[in-house]
Amino acid sequence: MLIQFTIGNFLSFKDKTTFSMVASKYRDHNEHVFKALSNIKLLKSSAIYGANASGKSNLIKAMNFMKRFVLFSTKGSIESPINVNNFKLAVEMDNKPSFFEIVFIIDKIIYRYGFETTISEILGEWLYYSRADKEYLLFERKRNKFNINRNTFKEGLNLKNKTRNNSLFLSVVAEFNGIISNKIIEWLHNFNVITGLNDYSLFTAKLLEFDDMKYNIINLLKTADLFIENIKKQEKSIERTSLPINKNVKLLPDGNFKLVNFVTFHNKYKNGKVIGKSLMDMDSEESEGTKKYFSLSGPILDTLINGKILVADEFDARLHPLLLINLIQLFNSEINNKNAQLIFVAHDVALLNRKYLRRDQIWFTEKDKYESTKLYSLDKYKIRNDYNIEKNYLLGKFGGIPIINNIDIKDIFGNNEKYIYE
Repeated sequence: MLIQFTIGNFLSFKDKTTFSMVASKYRDHNEHVFKALSNIKLLKSSAIYGANASGKSNLIKAMNFMKRFVLFSTKGSIESPINVNNFKLAVEMDNKPSFFEIVFIIDKIIYRYGFETTISEILGEWLYYSRADKEYLLFERKRNKFNINRNTFKEGLNLKNKTRNNSLFLSVVAEFNGIISNKIIEWLHNFNVITGLNDYSLFTAKLLEFDDMKYNIINLLKTADLFIENIKKQEKSIERTSLPINKNVKLLPDGNFKLVNFVTFHNKYKNGKVIGKSLMDMDSEESEGTKKYFSLSGPILDTLINGKILVADEFDARLHPLLLINLIQLFNSEINNKNAQLIFVAHDVALLNRKYLRRDQIWFTEKDKYESTKLYSLDKYKIRNDYNIEKNYLLGKFGGIPIINNIDIKDIFGNNEKYIYE
């Protein structure tokens, strides 16, 4: 369960900025909230809105970077650079580290883990846990100096010298089968980030191999009124020199490749009666919206069934607003009894309605005049219960929208109209 995530000096985020899944004390849509601990209520979903290039995707990239760096920081060599991108538009940030911290719950214990890093070395790293509103140290690191709790983090005592300057201590301890560190690694494996659809089409394809999951996927597709009665995976061997672009390709253990595609089954009619099934190629004959919905079906069902966390960029792209609302309601309803969490980036203002989201579930990104991203929740605004959030968002009352400059069309095209239209 995610409580909050903080970043600083990364991509468009100059200052330390925190995204939170902690629920406010509203009484509306109680089904959107769950009690994580006796004193903490968390949200089942949150939406992030903002203008293009305002930093929405950078927040998702920050989450993805932190996850992948913890999972893979021990790979490579001592000379390997750390693939971190600091805020480049302020001189004072050039020599400062990027900051990442995440607060989450495992087995009713709150953990706070974070690190500060440059492209060449880890400058700081820490892990704390909380019980009964009191926080305790597990370990703290400043460059190559470590402070380890000998009672609660014994698993890390003899591993300081095995930790390179460019690798995380938590990752090292996990490789040596540390109990707490491996719990955190497992939690991060369940913290899934979608930045593109191809990888998740393959994930959905793998789920189709299990009869119960195939049944669930097909039923989810049926709820979307896509007229799909069944679906089948097809694989075709392909040579390396013929690898297609933007297709689902699977690398086999022997080094060969297989192109993965899907065939959908639709009813075939005669005189208004179903007489059989007609097969359609997913890639060439189904709509882009159908392909997007299918690609998402696997991660969404996996997240809901197993109580995971799903973070998705451009979640609403190519989806009808009603399909989008249907997916969000899966997380916000009582169906979500494993307390799965969904964090998604969207532009569709149809969701900015009290019927679908609480105020504390809506976040905005906006850049200041120095091109630094500010992240804030609608919760900071005091608004009436009958306030039209959708309308006033488009009017710019909450920020997070593009500012369209009034420029004469001639200033855009200059003297080149004849080349454009000829």
